[in-house]
Amino acid sequence: MEQKSKKMSYDAIVIGGGPAGMFAAITMKEHLARVAILEKNDRIGKKLLLSGSGQCNLTHSGNLNEFAGKYGDKGTFLKPAFKGFDNMALLSFFEKRGVSFEQRKDGKFFPKSGKASEILAVLEKELRRSGVDILCNEKAARVIKTENGFRVETKNLKLKSKFLLLATGGMSYPSTGSSGDGYAFAESLGHSVVPVKPALAPVVCKGFEGGSLAGLSFEKVVIGLWRKGKKLRSFEGPLLYTHEGLSGPAVLNNSRDFEPGDILEINYLSGQDRASFEKKLSERASKSLPPKVKRYLREAGLSERFCIDRMKKAGICEGLSISEMGKAERKRLAGFLTEDRIEISRIKGFNIAMATRGGVDTSEINRKTMESKKVEGLFFVGEVLDIDGETGGYNLQAAFSTARLTGNIF
Repeated sequence: MEQKSKKMSYDAIVIGGGPAGMFAAITMKEHLARVAILEKNDRIGKKLLLSGSGQCNLTHSGNLNEFAGKYGDKGTFLKPAFKGFDNMALLSFFEKRGVSFEQRKDGKFFPKSGKASEILAVLEKELRRSGVDILCNEKAARVIKTENGFRVETKNLKLKSKFLLLATGGMSYPSTGSSGDGYAFAESLGHSVVPVKPALAPVVCKGFEGGSLAGLSFEKVVIGLWRKGKKLRSFEGPLLYTHEGLSGPAVLNNSRDFEPGDILEINYLSGQDRASFEKKLSERASKSLPPKVKRYLREAGLSERFCIDRMKKAGICEGLSISEMGKAERKRLAGFLTEDRIEISRIKGFNIAMATRGGVDTSEINRKTMESKKVEGLFFVGEVLDIDGETGGYNLQAAFSTARLTGNIF
């Protein structure tokens, strides 16, 4: 019994065995004698195995300023973490331990093996090598601030530590154990939590008639976000049609800001607006050998399936020549190509979303250490914070960078 009691006292306890928790524990163990990870699942790293569809998009190319621009208004908060441990440092950590990476055309970095399990295996090996205690199947039930540190209670254990690090993640993919436990712990310790909602999520669209276009993708579209008759902003990027709505990076990266009832006004011809398209169409129609409408649209880079769909919506016969189009037909076609208005019915939930918007208020966290400004010895890393990045490895990079920053201050 005496031996067991000794094991329950630590210099630092990390609640959450995801990427941020594992990496923080590895780093802290370089400076502290006794470190433990408390994980409610039967194994650590469960969610990491799902990242990048199981291939693990670890990080992205780009410099500090480019990275900072991928987290909405939280880029400034993350700069110290990225300065201390950037994308190249993260890749180097794993390369030194035998992992080879490939950079894809879009700037994303993946293990050449295409297996997230390779990344997890490195982290597990480092945890074992450094002597971090991994306590699985132990769900934290209570977190209490004491005079000398913290007490953490599970159904079976009572743990004491000088330092406490919350790395419980957000609420996306709840089947992996992400259920928002850390928010309740943060509030019990006096912290504010920004209301959470799904991020990096596809949208379901009202009265959607795009089911026949499911699977159709566009390399670049321009989208205007409208709410209650007012245009809020524009953004661009790749778009994907689904059976019940829209997805793709342009939608996923901005879904954090969407609300049901919002209108997405899509321009599939990103280089021209409605007026310029109508003008070019009219000019081409007046020249010799004017093409069929479908051929003209195909020459603009649109797929045949999409061309037929747009012509049908505009009431244009498939075999019609552009010289045979009336002014009203040109206007309708231009509208469906450059100002296609689609209403959002709902944003997909946490079971589909890849990230969480909201979390522990970053204004209450020291961005140079990730330590609480309210409770000495309390730290927050990763997605439990009100931080969510764009798709492309940015959220994993933030998890590893904040973890490294915290671990190195001891």
